[in-house]
Amino acid sequence: RHKYAKSTFDALPPTKLNHCAAMCWGSPDKGTAVIWLPEFPTTTYHHGCAVHEFAHAVQHQLEVMGSTCPELFAYTLGNYWQDFWNIMDFVEPGLLGGKQEFAKRFKVQGDDAAMLKAASELRELVGWHMLRRLKEDVARDLPTKTLEPLGWMPQDGLHQWGDELTEEQHRVYAGIQAQHKMDVARGGGPQAMLRAIEGWQLTCDHPLFAAKIWSKVEEENTPALIQQSAKLNSTIAILNNVQKRGEKALVFSKFRATQLLLKRVIQDSYGVDVSIINGDVPSSQLAATKAQLSRQALVDRFNASEGFQVMVLSPIAAGFGLNIQSANHVIHYTRHWNPAKEAQATDRAYRIGQTKPVTVYYPMSLSAGFKTFDANLHLLLDRKAQLAKEALVPSPSVELKDFEGLG
Repeated sequence: RHKYAKSTFDALPPTKLNHCAAMCWGSPDKGTAVIWLPEFPTTTYHHGCAVHEFAHAVQHQLEVMGSTCPELFAYTLGNYWQDFWNIMDFVEPGLLGGKQEFAKRFKVQGDDAAMLKAASELRELVGWHMLRRLKEDVARDLPTKTLEPLGWMPQDGLHQWGDELTEEQHRVYAGIQAQHKMDVARGGGPQAMLRAIEGWQLTCDHPLFAAKIWSKVEEENTPALIQQSAKLNSTIAILNNVQKRGEKALVFSKFRATQLLLKRVIQDSYGVDVSIINGDVPSSQLAATKAQLSRQALVDRFNASEGFQVMVLSPIAAGFGLNIQSANHVIHYTRHWNPAKEAQATDRAYRIGQTKPVTVYYPMSLSAGFKTFDANLHLLLDRKAQLAKEALVPSPSVELKDFEGLG
């Protein structure tokens, strides 16, 4: 029995209890606990509502016995097309056809207009089966959330938290561009573009990363490391403001090298102990050792600490399931290519229980002369997020083809 099951059912009035077939809790990695009401045989009872958490984990094989819900089915919209199909096929089996048929028809690979057309057809097909709940619609007691920069576009030039590439970054960036042009001339194909994109993204994080030799980073002193990267310099400026306010910050990056760099630079600059939560940190205390805390244990220690503190996290490993409301500043240092995943990472701090205004920062390595990788990625993520919002479908990830023509 789930620890909240008794209190949840006790809170339901008898008239409502007769219309609720099941309440489900759990998470995709730990399985889902389903509490059935024993008073009603599940093979014959016709229910009115089923409530699920992590509903995107529902598989086609799961079935609520009886009939489909004629009034309402509440669920959480997933981040992937497969999640969306899983949910809808659970609500109304066969509505969207088979999984392959659905993907072929609606997972359109093309320009925004084609994607919006397919999404519009999907929304019309789904109709009343989907009622989308957005946090801003229901969590009225949440404090404000501010994005910095807000509404910025690459053609606008630099911004408050986007400095000009350093001399070292310009040199490395130009070298990657020259190599990419030679690779393309030799017929390098997609692999050439992938190598160039990885190099540009690493260079925007820090120019020493392009060589992929960690010893070069270790040999540099902290002030020099900060001066060599426009983005790192902007991040330190952000953290200086957070420190003055005596508040806490979460810094997200998907690269382990960047996570280690941030940990070192922040510890050296502010004298605080910085924890990293990534795939190397055990998800449960059972899997942890005496020398290594679990993710939740690190979060508990961070939440309990006083004053200015910083935690570095992977948006992949720590993007869901953690409550870190003690932090009210979120810095996306290395951006995730899926805007929904990035939003999930932000929601580690911006969630129910947060009492302070939350500020979300996007520091970038930019150039007044051309659109850097950071500028292009920001533009693409903003467009993908708007597309998902307008179409009411899962947020599409940025893909390799989106960078065609770059460089």
